[in-house]
Amino acid sequence: MQSADFFNSYQLIIDSGSRATYVFFVLLSVVWGGYFILKDSASWAVDEKKKQWFFRFIGLCSLLGAAVPAYFAGGWVEQLTWDSLIGPKTVLGGVLFCCFSAFAYKKATNFNVETGDAFARGGCLMLLLGRLGCIAQHCCFGIVVPEQHGVDLGDGHPRLPVQAIEAFGLFILFIGLNVLHKRNYLQYKRLYLFFMLYGALRFFLEFYREQIAGVYWGVGFYQWIALFISIIGFVQYLRVIKYLREKKMADLSISKLEVKGAYSF
Repeated sequence: MQSADFFNSYQLIIDSGSRATYVFFVLLSVVWGGYFILKDSASWAVDEKKKQWFFRFIGLCSLLGAAVPAYFAGGWVEQLTWDSLIGPKTVLGGVLFCCFSAFAYKKATNFNVETGDAFARGGCLMLLLGRLGCIAQHCCFGIVVPEQHGVDLGDGHPRLPVQAIEAFGLFILFIGLNVLHKRNYLQYKRLYLFFMLYGALRFFLEFYREQIAGVYWGVGFYQWIALFISIIGFVQYLRVIKYLREKKMADLSISKLEVKGAYSF
């Protein structure tokens, strides 16, 4: 349970931020990130109507994923969620639900298209712009640090600008994903590489973010989600490598049979 001083500090920090600027960046993230996703999905060999239903489904699931985990987060986040009509949201939950909903939808509808790469650049950009909104609103703030290393967000205490650090990390990831996309490197694996790297980055940075959710076995609630996302990325990355290796071997076997058949009567 956080103390009364913490709640007072939190209120001062939030009151000194700009909610309107936060909303602007969230809307910008949806438009700009969505543009990249739609652009990168243009090559999918699938009916346009089926594609639209796919995006609608995972879009709704990502919104649910951003809201639902807060009800089980513990600490200040869970308390405020139950007490407020529009409570805290978690980007990590949205990413996780989006991932699982895509797997489930594709399995249930035989949507046999490799969709991961299309979400890599756009998804990263959405997170980057959303974090800029957090900087403006002063939410997701860092721990108290020595004055020379922190900024005062309104409560009179120097705090580590962890939102800006994460935004910079996401900017580097976005640049890297753009390079991979333009050179067509790591095809079918780019989203899972992003999951691994962002999950690890977020897990580390959570040690320097003020703990506003529950802590379980010494690890924060959002750190567990970040760790889970990183593990999903690692497992899926290995699965794609295995699939591509098996596909290459199968294609090679077919080619050999075709060559052999060309010289038979």
